[in-house]
Amino acid sequence: MSDKRIDVLKAIADDMKNDAKNFDGKPFDGRTVAEYFGNQGAAIAALANIIQSILVGYELGTKKSQAGCGIAEAGK
Repeated sequence: MSDKRIDVLKAIADDMKNDAKNFDGKPFDGRTVAEYFGNQGAAIAALANIIQSILVGYELGTKKSQAGCGIAEAGK
């Protein structure tokens, strides 16, 4: 069984690589910057959720937190 967090990390890496290609050469305007920053913010939030799930699992003395990367359920 694969840990969902690993799949999410791979997806984040792929998204960031694709963003670098997709935004190259686009006009530096408010819309493009907002879209790029939105993508970056989503990636940072996903990484924060994974880190939090690891820490919650560590605090509970488990090797793997309960719900993949679902933070709301991890502390239950």
